[in-house]
Amino acid sequence: MAASFVQGRIRKENLSVLVETSCVHCQQPMSFTLSSEMELTDRSPGSDPMVFMPDIDWDNFREPTIIDAF
Repeated sequence: MAASFVQGRIRKENLSVLVETSCVHCQQPMSFTLSSEMELTDRSPGSDPMVFMPDIDWDNFREPTIIDAF
């Protein structure tokens, strides 16, 4: 799920990915769209996926890309 975030930062574009999966607890199918700004949209009714936002100080970030920082 980090693809939209990482690629969006590298390309300096607003990207999104469609995630189609199922709940690990009840196996109910779910889908949602995740943007490079970590915004969830188009969620399946009743789903509430948790999204981790990396804690990066973008104002002081100086590497050419997020990949170069690692």
